[in-house]
Amino acid sequence: MPLPKPTLKARALRLLSQREHSRLELARKLQRHAEEGDDVEALLNLLEQNKWLSEERFSENLVHRRSAR
Repeated sequence: MPLPKPTLKARALRLLSQREHSRLELARKLQRHAEEGDDVEALLNLLEQNKWLSEERFSENLVHRRSAR
């Protein structure tokens, strides 16, 4: 019996648990899996409201990663 397909929210949280993402980057990744009736923008807003998605953290993390090279 195959595993159920993860929800967009589950996919987003899994991606964010691996590393910070920009809103645009996460939207592009989620859009590939969106089905009719899925509202990617509303999900991104929810993630930002709950402080799970942050452009500021993404930018800080990006600068840190690039300066470590």
